[in-house]
Amino acid sequence: MFTVTDYQELVALNRALMEVRYLADNVDDATRGSSFLSILHVRVVDAIKATLSESGNAGQLSDWEKWQLLENRERELPRIMKYLATFWPGLPSEEGKRSVMISMLRPFIFTDDDLQRLISQLDEMMANGPSDIDE
Repeated sequence: MFTVTDYQELVALNRALMEVRYLADNVDDATRGSSFLSILHVRVVDAIKATLSESGNAGQLSDWEKWQLLENRERELPRIMKYLATFWPGLPSEEGKRSVMISMLRPFIFTDDDLQRLISQLDEMMANGPSDIDE
């Protein structure tokens, strides 16, 4: 079993996941869109926050909680939308769209309203042509 509990190692792992999942170009779709990496990313961020909570570092914990809010993810959200647009029309159902969107939005914190708004926004963009999707 592999365990990471050191704060700096957890932060480094989060940075690597952010790069692969949202920021890097030419990442294999099976990696970028991996539901396994999505769940792992949530666990890494939860471990970071737990480490800070256990050490009594309320200031840094608050910073991570703010970082995790979807509304604060100005750089990643357009890249998520652009990536999803590459295969969005081929998703067979609303449930499939929800599942894929949730996977891509993790580890960020979002509401059901956020989720539905983004699905509707992507549906509308695709209806108007994918050129409406900019970074």
